[in-house]
Amino acid sequence: MSQTPTTPDEFAADPLDEELVAYLDGELDAESTRRLEERLEHDQQLRERLVQLQATWDLLDSLPSAEADAQFTQTTVSMVALRTKKESTVRRRQWLWASAAAAALMAATAAGYFTVNYHLSAPERQLAKDLPVIERLDLYLVADSVDFLRQLAGERLFDEEATHAP
Repeated sequence: MSQTPTTPDEFAADPLDEELVAYLDGELDAESTRRLEERLEHDQQLRERLVQLQATWDLLDSLPSAEADAQFTQTTVSMVALRTKKESTVRRRQWLWASAAAAALMAATAAGYFTVNYHLSAPERQLAKDLPVIERLDLYLVADSVDFLRQLAGERLFDEEATHAP
């Protein structure tokens, strides 16, 4: 069986390796350094792992460093600018869709309000329409028939001008 990592989980850093790397880089505080050095005195495997990590770091330091040329820099900057432009376009579209959704929601709310208000005020509108009849109901109750009321209406006794005349 091979010891080479094959899945992303196997590449995850061991907390002990992380502590050893921090020790090699001089990133541990004094107390953590003291505890790790005590463990190194008593644990042969831990010392071997530290030597392996140190050798790896030394090999990395011996690799030649590559210099980036002007074209690489220009290409990288162009890619960043293009990506920023795309992200800006995406954000603008998201904002437009959110604004359209908010406007549609407000329009639907207003339409719902006015529809419900119209239907709920129907009885009041009918009362306002019937108000002239209601105001003269006491006169209509005295009448014997509808024909008599029609005859009175023909004589214009119920006109506003006739009832308010001096």
